[in-house]
Amino acid sequence: MAVPAAPRKLDAAAFDTMLADLDERLPGSIAHGLDRAGAFAGRRTKPPRPATPAEESARLRRAVDGDETGPGHVGCLEVVARDPHTTMVSEHPWT
Repeated sequence: MAVPAAPRKLDAAAFDTMLADLDERLPGSIAHGLDRAGAFAGRRTKPPRPATPAEESARLRRAVDGDETGPGHVGCLEVVARDPHTTMVSEHPWT
């Protein structure tokens, strides 16, 4: 049975608080990446907390109306309605 290594710069309470913050407050993809890399070795992970009604409303608003990262469903439907026989393609600019 593996024994988790104790941190040298943090006491146990601060370490547990840090892990709780990482587990509950980081976006899921980052937390999943850290978990795959072994960052939570020896610790039990908790499932992500459910979204609040305000968070769900904001997600729905972004999906429908869009934001600075791209158009929402309404914008896409307007483009399709202008020329319904055109295929929409994502553009990936070279960096």
